[in-house]
Amino acid sequence: MTAKPYTTNGHEPAGASRYRAWSRWVLVCSMIVVLSSCGGKKDAESETIQLPDDVPEETVMSAETPQDLPEDDGTASETVADGAPAPADEAASKEDEKLKEIAKQRFEIEMAREPRFDRQAALRKIVLEKHKIDINVLPADRLSNKDVEALIDAKALEKASEEYTAEERQDVVLQAEKEYPLFQKGDMVTVTTKVRGKVSGVVAAIYPTKVKIGHVLLLISDISTPDPACFNEEVCRKRREHFVRVNFDIGKDDYMRAARKRLTKKVYRQQGFLPVGNDWVHVQDLIDAEIAPLVDEMATAHQAEREQRVRKRVEEQMRDEGLTMSDVGSSEAQSTAIPADDDAAADELPSDATSDDEFEDDGLEEELDDFFE
Repeated sequence: MTAKPYTTNGHEPAGASRYRAWSRWVLVCSMIVVLSSCGGKKDAESETIQLPDDVPEETVMSAETPQDLPEDDGTASETVADGAPAPADEAASKEDEKLKEIAKQRFEIEMAREPRFDRQAALRKIVLEKHKIDINVLPADRLSNKDVEALIDAKALEKASEEYTAEERQDVVLQAEKEYPLFQKGDMVTVTTKVRGKVSGVVAAIYPTKVKIGHVLLLISDISTPDPACFNEEVCRKRREHFVRVNFDIGKDDYMRAARKRLTKKVYRQQGFLPVGNDWVHVQDLIDAEIAPLVDEMATAHQAEREQRVRKRVEEQMRDEGLTMSDVGSSEAQSTAIPADDDAAADELPSDATSDDEFEDDGLEEELDDFFE
């Protein structure tokens, strides 16, 4: 006895036929799976399955091709794994590396041609303007303050010796010997005393306070002329020295002091020293403390300007030659490159650009950063 399908008022519900066909299809597929798992030798793909006649064709197609799968639009073959660059991006990256190397080489060449900062010239100019000292003519060996003082003394003595010569001093020495002759035993002398007047004769003996001339014994303190010191060797020597000093050495010393005063500033500056308060400080110490930091700032600014000029020159050269960096793979890229053709460039202008110049300026900074990265 065959069971009749469920009916309503003698009519079969809508979709009942399709439901029965789908159920039979599920049953057949389950049987295939069971047979395959039990070691069936037939290939499931090559085995022909006879479906019941009442299974609609569209049902079979819907089972073979699920409706929720997206259609293949031909782009699947071009999909790359996450993290792996697309072939076009990889080629652009290699081309960019070549352009970077070209830019780097040109930058180095142009930098070699640019004039470098002359630190010595800058130091010389500042010191010359501020302190009136030319550091290029300073002695190679730096002297200490003590050595400079000794050098000043030597120069002052040299000047004084030119004014007060050794020959002149010798004349004064001879004059001192005449003024203060040294009498010894056996010398013929004539003296004037306060008590006896003139006494002449040979010096017979000399005592600490007396002298015997001929047969007359006189107190040295009673002798008026010559100077009583002439009968005392130690006192006579001192009187002669005093005479020479008063009549020659003092004058020379005064002249030397004046010459030293005149020479101090000149010699110190010749040796590279500058007056600071009551002391003399070498200019190198002032350079290290005050001027060198200023020159360092000048050197840094000069280098920055130098690199900026070269960078701009290289950028213009490469842009004129059409060597521009690709923006492929850049998250900030708006276009692939700056076209060489003006018409093409106008077609590819971004919506917020108003001219070719504005477009080039917008991409210029990014390209330079890539060139000199």
